[in-house]
Amino acid sequence: MAVLESPRVRWRRRLPVQPRGAADVVFVLLLVQAAAELLAAVGELVLMGNPVYAVLPVARAAVLAVLAARIVRGRRWAAVAAIVLEWLGLLGVLLGMLAGLLPGLAPSVTLTGLLTGVALPAGVIALCAGMLARRPEVAP
Repeated sequence: MAVLESPRVRWRRRLPVQPRGAADVVFVLLLVQAAAELLAAVGELVLMGNPVYAVLPVARAAVLAVLAARIVRGRRWAAVAAIVLEWLGLLGVLLGMLAGLLPGLAPSVTLTGLLTGVALPAGVIALCAGMLARRPEVAP
């Protein structure tokens, strides 16, 4: 006779006991970036008063959340897409710094801006590249 278990007990047994390494770290870093994007969207709504300015940060936050979920499930395309998205973000920081060299424009370099705009994307790029280098490609 089979022993009946409640769904709650089965759910607890399915949780991973140990972290899976770099994929979990990338998951958390991408969610931190998504939260920062949503905070930026709220700031733009409050300061600008026009919801059009919040469309791009909310869309980027949604893409980051989807990529985070797919990376933690082991999808290689998501790691490649995350690398491309992070490089685009780093390019945006560089272009912002170059635009600050023009007269009348002054870039505001802050520690928070450097951490969220440079260090966090660089960490995600390094971890995703490491995951792609270590995992052999499996034929479908």
